[in-house]
Parts: sequence; structure tokens; C-alpha cells
Amino acid sequence: MAKVSDDVRAYLKQRQLIKELLPLGVFNYTGLARFAAKEIYGKMQNVNAIKAALLRQAESEKIKSTYLDEGIGQVLSSSRIEIRSAVSVFEASREVPENVPTISQSNNSGSYMAVVDSVDARKIRLRKGEKLQGNYDLIVLKSPPTLETTPGVIALILNVLAREGINVVEFISCINDTLLVVNKRDTQRAFELLRSLVG
Repeated sequence: MAKVSDDVRAYLKQRQLIKELLPLGVFNYTGLARFAAKEIYGKMQNVNAIKAALLRQAESEKIKSTYLDEGIGQVLSSSRIEIRSAVSVFEASREVPENVPTISQSNNSGSYMAVVDSVDARKIRLRKGEKLQGNYDLIVLKSPPTLETTPGVIALILNVLAREGINVVEFISCINDTLLVVNKRDTQRAFELLRSLVG
């Protein structure tokens, strides 16, 4: 299914008018899916999956246009994306040991969570009940100061990722930086989706 979604996104990048009209609901999506199947694959295949991907894209574009009309577009267009590969997440009832540098950390009612470089994570000796999970990447969205006074930016980001089946394992907001921990297998797709939002 992910392959078909990727094919449909690539197809819509080359058919900008169709992409812009999608959220208006002017299409017979079954007919459009058949048409797209012939253009993408040269034959009628994956029509139902293409239709589903088109409907998801239409909803995503509708959400995007709604939010962009409310000033979120200005924040996103002034943002930039950075990726930090190979991070781990430490969860425990204690802080990270002093000899382990952290990328970000938080605590709530005696529970601690920290994002650490996977190399540094090897220094942590786990105690009973503690968790250290790896195979993650960190996506950092660096935004202008107006992020703090513009409602809906984070909602849009998380909504777009969720609609594409990308799970945000940990989420940290620090002033103008938004940190998203995702599974390594989702990093490229998440990056492309976020890049389409920030232009």
C-alpha cells in the first residue's frame, strides 16, 4: 500500500492542477483512479488502492488549505527541517546518568524520558522497569518565533503524518523547535511530507 501511495504522490506532483482540485470534491474518484492507474502503471491495476490514496490526499490538501488560510503557512514557509540519525529513547523513573549527553529530555511526576544518540545510549546500564529503545531518527522542525502564537501548526504536522500511517514515537516542543522521534523506516516519508508543508 505504501508503494501505491508513493506512486500517487509522485503522479500528483506532475499533475499540479489535479492536486489543487482534489480537495474541492469535483472528481469521480473511481474514474480518476482508473485514469491514474493507466498513466502510472500503463494498465488497470491497483485501482482501489489508488482511489484510497487519492481520497487521503484530497483530505490532506483540504486540511492543509484550511490551516494555511489561518496563518500557519507563514510559520511553515519560514521553517526548516533537520534530521539526526540513529537516536534512542530512554524511559525511566530516574534521570539519564551524568556521563550520557542528551539531545532532549523531559520529566513528569517522577517519570523521565530522554532522547540520546544511539552511540551514547550504550553507556546506560538499565535497571528493572527501565526502557531503552533504538532504531529511531529525530526530525527537528526549526520554526520562527511566531510558532508560539500561531495555533494549529503542531496539529497540522501531526495530522499529516498520522494520515500517512507514520507514528511519532516521541514528541518534544522546545520554544521554536519541534522534535519528532520516528521509526527509521518512516524517516524518508516523514521528511518528504514535512518538506511539502514547508515548501
